[in-house]
Amino acid sequence: RNQGNIYLAIEYYQRALDIQEEIGDKDGMASIYNNLGIIYYDQMDYENALNNYKKTLQLDVESNNEKGIANTYNNIGLIYYKKGDYGKALSYYNKSLVIKEKINDQVGIALSLNHIGELYEVKNDLNAAREYYEKALTILEAKGNKRWTSFVLKDLSDLLLKIGEIELAEQYAKKSFKLSQELGYPANISHSAQTLSRINKLNHNYKEALELFELYATMKDSMLNEELINKTKRQQLKYEFEKNQAIKDAEHK
Repeated sequence: RNQGNIYLAIEYYQRALDIQEEIGDKDGMASIYNNLGIIYYDQMDYENALNNYKKTLQLDVESNNEKGIANTYNNIGLIYYKKGDYGKALSYYNKSLVIKEKINDQVGIALSLNHIGELYEVKNDLNAAREYYEKALTILEAKGNKRWTSFVLKDLSDLLLKIGEIELAEQYAKKSFKLSQELGYPANISHSAQTLSRINKLNHNYKEALELFELYATMKDSMLNEELINKTKRQQLKYEFEKNQAIKDAEHK
């Protein structure tokens, strides 16, 4: 999934889901539904993402999996945010945050703080948004969580552009871009490249701005273009899938 092999990932996850249903492994089923929700979310297919997250939530409630419930509340809140229903989004973020604080899930707390920051940003309360982003970043860097650090850095760099702190915005965007390339996540690379393209345009570095914009477009296409995806070797995805299942996917646990 992380290398853009979206349709192949869905195929493997559906096969795995059949097996988990057959043996009655609720935790395994919840993890797979969560992964499918993430894939659909990355494709901006929010209805399918929401349907999968609701199935995840039901299974987590049945298993009394507090961490899973908290993460799924957060994911559902993010979908409502994308759909423009900020009231529902904040409600789910707060539900998630309460549980994460109860179980001392530091990375989860950071993600909830970051998403609440996004809500303040869209309401144009930029100082409050910055405060939440910086709190989230501090936690994630302390925990060494590179994936979500790259996301928060990108959000913070975009916010700093709005405030007019271009130099600091560029610093954070470069950090996000470097981490994203190391990890190989198309969504992260695409987002950070887009931000750096904007910054280089503001600095009149038009050649670099164009190159970064082209990278942004290429990585975006890699998430949505089935033809490109099908060129990738199946064996690589099979390895990634088996590894993800072995650790129950860190995004869900």
